[in-house]
Amino acid sequence: MRRSLLCLILIAMLIFTSCSTKRSADTSESTKEVSSEEESSEESSEEESSEEESLEVVAESSEEESSEEDSSVEESSVEESSEEIVIEEESETPGDQVQLDSPVDTFLVEVPRPALALDEVPAYEEKASVTINDGVPYLEGDEIADSQIWLSPLDELGRVGAVMMLAGPETLPTAKRGSISEVHPTGWDQNFYKDLIKDSDGALYRRCHMLMYAFSGLNATEENLVTGTALLNSSGMNGYEDRVLNYIKDTGHHVLYRCTPYFQNDELLCRGVLVEALSLEDTTISICAFCYNVQPGIELDYMTGANHRVVEIPDEETTEEAEESSKEITRSASAEHDYVANLNTKKFHYPNCHSVTDQMAEENKWFVHCTRQDLIDEGYSPCGNCHP
Repeated sequence: MRRSLLCLILIAMLIFTSCSTKRSADTSESTKEVSSEEESSEESSEEESSEEESLEVVAESSEEESSEEDSSVEESSVEESSEEIVIEEESETPGDQVQLDSPVDTFLVEVPRPALALDEVPAYEEKASVTINDGVPYLEGDEIADSQIWLSPLDELGRVGAVMMLAGPETLPTAKRGSISEVHPTGWDQNFYKDLIKDSDGALYRRCHMLMYAFSGLNATEENLVTGTALLNSSGMNGYEDRVLNYIKDTGHHVLYRCTPYFQNDELLCRGVLVEALSLEDTTISICAFCYNVQPGIELDYMTGANHRVVEIPDEETTEEAEESSKEITRSASAEHDYVANLNTKKFHYPNCHSVTDQMAEENKWFVHCTRQDLIDEGYSPCGNCHP
């Protein structure tokens, strides 16, 4: 019995031990599987973390590129905006800027003309100039804001137009004045009358600066030079120009200045120029005057610029023509006849004189029936060609 009991106990212990060993093995395998799963999970986590980091890097790179693109777009927008500003600023410029010898900016632009028509100008009466509009210029003080020069382009006939500038200390030239002999304005048909004109070897015509060189610095600029007689240049324009120049030098102030040539129809020689000046810092300068383009003793053909002496010794051909025309017309001082008087030159002619039919402008013709002495008493002198 005891042996049997002991055998049973041993068998039971062996069975128990075997079960424990198996459980331990199962536990170990389970632990290994768990550990393997955890390692797999960790590797998966690391891979996911690595992918997330990659995504973050890509996202950051994308954001940086996007930021750079945005920055580029902004810079481009700024540049375009800057270009628009420049374009707008350029559009405010009065005209095409030209590089000339003046110390200030010069522009080619259609300069506004004054509100004065040629037929409103009084006839020449032996004075080089006449005051217009009570000496008040047709100018506005804000027409030019800065010290600039405006020149009208030449017209289809090559004639100059109105010119204007804001003159001041900064516009006075410092360079030495050069030659202007290469410029030939329209109507330039030069002749010399030494007995009638005492300077420049008797030269009739001068290249007149409409904007005086001494306060503009413009020299050989064709848009600023007009054909003018010695009277127009010296006795007409010069006095007003010197007044403006001396005012600028004495005060350091500024003057709005405009000079406008007046041509009749398609004539190449101007009838005169209107000089206007207005001081801006005070009321010292106020000029509005028409300067006549005439020359005493010389008759001008304004269509071409041709000219000839009014009183001259007639040649044989001229004498024969005069005698022929005198056959039917008595030149007695007491006899009345038909004459044509020139309101501009103050000369009177027979109606068939070539000075009347070929040269005299219609608005200057005064048809009158009177005595020769009546016209002389009115201040007219007889023509040197037809000898009325």
